[in-house]
Amino acid sequence: QAKGKLAGMGKEIGGLKDKLGKAKGELAGLGKENGKLHSKLGAADKKITGLNGKINGLGNANDDLKKLVARLEGENKGLGDKVAGLGKNLYKVQSDLNNKNGLFAACTNEKNGLITDISNLKNGLGNSNKELFACKDKNKREIASKKKFVEQFRNVAKKIENQKKNLRANIAKNLARKFRENKIDAKVDPKTGNVTLLMDKNLLFETNSARLSKFAKVKLKQIIPVYSDVLFSDMDIKEKIQSFNVEGHASPNFLSGPVDPFNSKPEAYNYNLNLSSRRALSITNFIYGRRLKFDNKYYMRNVTKSIGYGFTRPVLLSANFNNKLEDIMNPKGILVADRSPASVKIPMANPDLKCGKYSCSLSQRVELSFSLKDDPKTIEKILDLPKDDLWLK
Repeated sequence: QAKGKLAGMGKEIGGLKDKLGKAKGELAGLGKENGKLHSKLGAADKKITGLNGKINGLGNANDDLKKLVARLEGENKGLGDKVAGLGKNLYKVQSDLNNKNGLFAACTNEKNGLITDISNLKNGLGNSNKELFACKDKNKREIASKKKFVEQFRNVAKKIENQKKNLRANIAKNLARKFRENKIDAKVDPKTGNVTLLMDKNLLFETNSARLSKFAKVKLKQIIPVYSDVLFSDMDIKEKIQSFNVEGHASPNFLSGPVDPFNSKPEAYNYNLNLSSRRALSITNFIYGRRLKFDNKYYMRNVTKSIGYGFTRPVLLSANFNNKLEDIMNPKGILVADRSPASVKIPMANPDLKCGKYSCSLSQRVELSFSLKDDPKTIEKILDLPKDDLWLK
């Protein structure tokens, strides 16, 4: 049994030796593999070292990235704030845009309305132009008609003036003829019919007085009945007479010295105005007093005007010298050849040259005159025209 056990154990030892040989062979293979692994491990270490370097580099890069991320996060926050602000602005802009769109729509509507109005106005303008042309044509015709009317009216006015001049001239001729027939010394203006009484040789008034002289009373008794007869006895002439005028005129003299009649002191003007007015009134009072009787006296009185002009209408010394001077105080009813005393011939002997460039003797006077009516009915009668011809349509 022991030998069997030994034999069995020998077999086990032989098996173990085989296993040990195999183990050594495997160990040798493992050594080779271990060498390879060491080589690989060295290579791996190198790779690890390289990777560690890369990891370190990546760590540094990561730090930079973290810094960049932190900076970008800060910038992102700023951008967020800006975006929030821009959002608000965008809302405001959008609101403004909406308002402007509303205004634009309103303007568009208004524009469309204006376009419609313009179109209507153009249509209306066309009609207005037609009406305007028609109106212009009508105006031309009316202007032509009115020009014709004005020309006719001027002709009528000229005819009226000529007729009045002729009427005055005829009255003047009648006065002069009547004066001659009655041997009355009186000067008659052939254009106006005025009778002028001068203060020359035979004084009408006492000096600086309004009291009539005897000569003046005699003269008036001769002249007035004839003047009244010529003006008011003929009905055709009577109805054309507006007024009978007694005009008093003073010479441009004050306190024995000449004065400028158009630029004098109030004292000189007032004195002479008062004197001429009182003299005209004195003659008027005498004419219509109890002593003087003549036809048409009361009618003549109703149309009489007593006027004082002071020295506002003086007569120049140089009035109408023709180298043929004559005494005008005794003309026995002659017609003196011009309208106003300013053109009456100056007497050769003029004792009172105290009025500067004016004649004292010719300026100091009383004029008896008349005015013609200008109302349409009288004009028609003067013209002897029918009403339809006088008032042209």
